[in-house]
Amino acid sequence: MSSVCRFLLIVGFWVLAGAAQAGAFLLGEGEAQLITSGRFSGAAIEFDARGRVRPLPAYRKFELTARAEYGLTRDLTLIFQAAGEHVRSRAALGARESGLTVSEIGARARLANPGDAVVSAQIVGLAPGTLGRIGFDEARRAGFDARLLVGTPFTAFGVAGFAGLEGAYRARGGGLSEWRVETTLGWRFSERWLVLTQAYFAAGRESAVSHRNFLRLKSEMSAVFRINSRWSMQLGVGATTFGRNCAREAGPFAAVWARF
Repeated sequence: MSSVCRFLLIVGFWVLAGAAQAGAFLLGEGEAQLITSGRFSGAAIEFDARGRVRPLPAYRKFELTARAEYGLTRDLTLIFQAAGEHVRSRAALGARESGLTVSEIGARARLANPGDAVVSAQIVGLAPGTLGRIGFDEARRAGFDARLLVGTPFTAFGVAGFAGLEGAYRARGGGLSEWRVETTLGWRFSERWLVLTQAYFAAGRESAVSHRNFLRLKSEMSAVFRINSRWSMQLGVGATTFGRNCAREAGPFAAVWARF
């Protein structure tokens, strides 16, 4: 099977944008990574413009997010991501919505290998989904996400691990734009167990669509169990721990990883 056909087969699967040792790291030529995840979350309070909490109409959300990565060459990894979402709100009787969220397609390229570290650049195009009618998610407009990524393995106190740092700029139609900083710290306590702690910071300015500035810090902790050389399972929990003009969401998630 040709490389192109194999990639087209891969992107036919639903897989998650997950946290494994992806980040700045690239896949080997001909390798593929598939991650599928479901996440339950919701909120009944929000952070106001001063970072203080106040009540808001409660909502619940289920997300099914998907990601496929394929190593086209040693220095170039192709990326495809898609997601679906179902939202229920108490803002009005029968307020609910299901549909596709943002889809992404792009690539990550190696820039340098200082020592054991990896420096890479990534750009993806953002295709709008079908959600947005009841206003529980960001506006569904086309755009792009460009980021610089750094990742490095390490050993501390006899335990192997890896650290990742990403800086990104995301722009959407209607003047929507935001800066993002994302960090990952992974500890591999055994051949089968990996513990991950992650933080996602985003900041955006007022626009014709959003009408207000916002800050958001989300934190996650999870554990990954390696079943065999191909399959792994992940369980974790995440929450918005600080913000301004954003909901304080929290909830669990689970994911299945596969490497080919």
